[in-house]
Amino acid sequence: NPTLIVTDLKMPKMDGLETLAQLKNRSLIPDGCAMIALTANATSGARERYLAAGFDDYLSKPIEIAELEKKLARWLPPEKTGWSLPEEEVVPHSAPSPPKRDPEADLKEPPQAPDRNPEAGLMEQLQELGLDTETALEFCSMDEEFYEELLRDFIEAYPVKRHELDESFASEDWKTFEVRIHAAKSTLKTLGALALSKRALSLEEAAGQQKAEELAAGYPAFIEEYLELTEHLEEMLR
Repeated sequence: NPTLIVTDLKMPKMDGLETLAQLKNRSLIPDGCAMIALTANATSGARERYLAAGFDDYLSKPIEIAELEKKLARWLPPEKTGWSLPEEEVVPHSAPSPPKRDPEADLKEPPQAPDRNPEAGLMEQLQELGLDTETALEFCSMDEEFYEELLRDFIEAYPVKRHELDESFASEDWKTFEVRIHAAKSTLKTLGALALSKRALSLEEAAGQQKAEELAAGYPAFIEEYLELTEHLEEMLR
């Protein structure tokens, strides 16, 4: 039997809260199994809402390795992980660590298509492109090779992700669009594209409130920057 289940809150067809309710109604959660909500919307009061809904804890996206390890150490038996928390930290439902960055940094616009120095290293070129490599590397356990792999995966996935976004936007299927732009927001933040991730958040919120006019005004600019970022990264990583 599982001792820990992590479920995303933003999923197509059935979201995390609905999934939890179904599992509870069908008695499918074993005794002693902890339920953790995975969310990119760790706003004020979110923890209380998720706990009230029946989750035992929650984890913010993009996932920080240190936070993930803390959750695993907290909710999994030590004999399964080989880890243990300091006694003072073994407290259920603890709040996540405070943000390390200046929150205003996410609002800053990246520079426009810079002339890159071909002699510069990859991290420097990414910074010139406007990516916050310091934040991205924190999400990658400071592993530059893993970061580069994520960038290549992002480029490869672009045609499908772009098609899915355009499809749900054109059909005004705002529930599906909300899920897809939510995923794009998290991916962009993981890669250090903080300003573009912030634009995606605005679109996600507008989709959740069915604000068609706001979406029509904001989506074209977002998708243009999304394409430009992908093209610049593709050129850089050839």
